[in-house]
Amino acid sequence: MPKPGHLFRPPAPRLLVRPPMRATFSDISRLRYFSREEIPGWEYMSLRTLRLLDKMRHEDGETQGWYFKILSAFRPVEEGRASTHGYKASDGGLIAEAIDGVMLDKKTHKPLLLVRQYMIALRWPWAGIGLYPYWTLETDGVKEPYPGLHLDTRACKPTEKRPRWFRNVVGEYRPIEEFTW
Repeated sequence: MPKPGHLFRPPAPRLLVRPPMRATFSDISRLRYFSREEIPGWEYMSLRTLRLLDKMRHEDGETQGWYFKILSAFRPVEEGRASTHGYKASDGGLIAEAIDGVMLDKKTHKPLLLVRQYMIALRWPWAGIGLYPYWTLETDGVKEPYPGLHLDTRACKPTEKRPRWFRNVVGEYRPIEEFTW
């Protein structure tokens, strides 16, 4: 008990950041909207990331008429990529905490406007959100715009600014504040 006349300050709360858990076969089978075939490297994916994506797809996708097409998930370094989208696990393996993809309209199967995709993602507790405004999809030799998102559940401190960025036309990653809608 503090002495009279002294200010009592409770100890600062400890920040507990749980390391991500890898998804299992059983976990994947409980997802409503995604199968193992749709998630590259599903056995290396963070369960938290997959559950959040599935919940977002269920709660917002059903009411707003869109679905999410996964374009990239776990990416091994051996493929020459700069990132694994991952977290180093205690067993030495990797756990991927990010998904890249596109929100598509259920009726037209075309991407939602990028600003709409971003606004939907902001409603959810994603740690990092990135925009890919210049993705394209080639169909029958014709390239069409296919803008999409990077969504991740990396560990962030409560006081830390959550990463928000976009990839410009020349492939540079820039802060979201520089993006022109």
